[in-house]
Amino acid sequence: MSFKTKYINIGRSQQWPIDLLLLSLKDPELGGEEWWRRACILQSAAWQTKDSDLYEALDKAKEARWGSCFPVQEVTSPQNLPVSPSLQSQKEEELCHFVHPALDEEEQKEAHKEIKNLVAHHQLKDIIKYLKGMADEKRILLPQSADIAYKELVRLGMPDGEKGFSLKTFYREY
Repeated sequence: MSFKTKYINIGRSQQWPIDLLLLSLKDPELGGEEWWRRACILQSAAWQTKDSDLYEALDKAKEARWGSCFPVQEVTSPQNLPVSPSLQSQKEEELCHFVHPALDEEEQKEAHKEIKNLVAHHQLKDIIKYLKGMADEKRILLPQSADIAYKELVRLGMPDGEKGFSLKTFYREY
């Protein structure tokens, strides 16, 4: 079999030949943990290069090692990979900490979206004025500390440092 790549980069400057890694998976003396580590390295290389021959060779090595008790999965693209619930929840963005907890879920998401758009497209005075208006409407709770508010708005996308608003400027306006 010929693979798209001949070597896999591992660590800082180590390269392992793919053929040698596949051959080592057939070694009965290789411990289970090390076997899985090497199999994961090969799986990652197959995914990155989208090499179907490498997928096949890896599946054969899994079947040879574990027999029929190991379900062979057909993974042809990253879209087919199963997503664990913990990873799926990490993909969902954390809501803004200012959002009032009394709001229902839809209103919380809407307020979060509003704040995120606000900090991305407006000047500092407009941002502060709008946030105070939202606080008066009981849609958000503004922290007393300007430092906490600044960090949260930067997390949501407000420009900071040289390109945006400094903490000192924010203190003056808040």
